[in-house]
Amino acid sequence: MKLLSALFLQLIIFSATSIYSSDDYISLRLQTLSDNINLVQDLTIGDATSEVFFGNWPLKIAVGSQGRIFVADPQSYSLKAFSNKGGFIQEIGREGRGPKEFGYLRSIDTGSEKNIYVMDSNDRISTFDEESLELINDLNVPRFNVRWSPHEMKVAPEGFIIVYNKSFVAGEKNQERSNTISFIDKQGNFIYEEYSNVKADQLFVMDTGSSLWRTDMPFGGKSYLELGNDGIIYFGWSKDTNIVKHSLDKKHNDTVNISYTPIEVTSEDLEDVLEYPPTSRQGKALREDAQISQYFPVYDWFVVDDKNRMWIAINTEDRENYSLHIYDKDGELLDNTSLPKSVQLQVVRDGYAYGVQETEDGIQTVVRYKVNRLNG
Repeated sequence: MKLLSALFLQLIIFSATSIYSSDDYISLRLQTLSDNINLVQDLTIGDATSEVFFGNWPLKIAVGSQGRIFVADPQSYSLKAFSNKGGFIQEIGREGRGPKEFGYLRSIDTGSEKNIYVMDSNDRISTFDEESLELINDLNVPRFNVRWSPHEMKVAPEGFIIVYNKSFVAGEKNQERSNTISFIDKQGNFIYEEYSNVKADQLFVMDTGSSLWRTDMPFGGKSYLELGNDGIIYFGWSKDTNIVKHSLDKKHNDTVNISYTPIEVTSEDLEDVLEYPPTSRQGKALREDAQISQYFPVYDWFVVDDKNRMWIAINTEDRENYSLHIYDKDGELLDNTSLPKSVQLQVVRDGYAYGVQETEDGIQTVVRYKVNRLNG
C-alpha cells in the first residue's frame, strides 16, 4: 500500500510538471512536503540558566566530531568550548598577537583531522586540537595586496579557502566592491591567488569629514560562501535566485535555482531595521541618501550540511519566520519548514542543526535543534 501511495504521489507531481510552470511545480512540491521535516530545539547556551554569557558582537560556531560546540566570541577575543550537552569546558584567548591571543575573531571551522581552526584580524589561522584544546600551530595568512585583508576562512582538503575584503579609502565610498577568493595550502602558499571574484556585501558609507562611517545597507545584498565536504564551493549573492557551485579544481560548475516570490519593503519594514533615529546624522543620511532596495533579499543566509544538502532561509510575507528550504546536492528540493528570523543556522551535521539566536536587545545564545523526518 505504501508503495502504491508513493507511486500515485509521483504520478501527480509528474502530471503537474506538464501542466504548470516551474514556480507552480515548486509550490505543489512544497505542499506535498509540508510538515515532513521537524526541528526540535533541545539545547540553549548563553541564556539566564547558563554559566557562560556571550557578547553582542556576531558569534561564529563550529561543531567537532564528538559533538563538542566551539564558539568564537569576538567581543571577548576568545574561543569557548562546550560539551555536546552544553556544559562549559574551557575558554582560550585574550586580546593580543601572541600564542593563544586573538584580534577580532572572523572565522571558525573544523576539518577531517579533528582540529579546530580559528582566523582573526591578526591575519592568522590558529589550529587547536579538538580534544586537548592545545595550540598546534599558527599560520600567517598571506596578502596578495596590502589593501585586501582576510575576512573569512573555510578548511579545504589541501589547505584553506580565504575570502579577502578590499578596505575603504576616502573618495571611494560609492564604488562597486567585490571580494576575492583565494586558495592557500597548509604552509600559507597560494595555490590559486585569485580563484574567483564575487560581490561584496552592500554597505552604506557616509563621509563624516574625518573618517568613513559605514553600516549594512538595509535590505541590501550579502555574499555567502560555503564549502561542502565533497570539495564543492558554493557562492551565493542574497539578491539572486541562484547559487553557483564550483569544484576546487575549477573543472566543474553547476547552479541551484531557488523559487522565490518578490517581497516588497514597506515603510514599517524600513523603520523596523533602521537603528538610528531620523534626527541623528546617520539616520537622516540613511533615509535620504541610501539607495535602499524596494524588495527583501531572496534569502538571508544559507548553510551546507554534512551530506552536502543546502539549507536556505527564504524571505516570505511572514515577517517573523523564514521558509527554510532544503535542497539535495543536485539542486532538488527535498523539504521545507519554518524557522524564526531571530535564528541563523551555521552548522548542520550528525542529525542536529546549530545556530545563533539574537534577542531584540542584542543578546546572543547558541541553540541546537534535533532534525527529525528530513527526506533524503
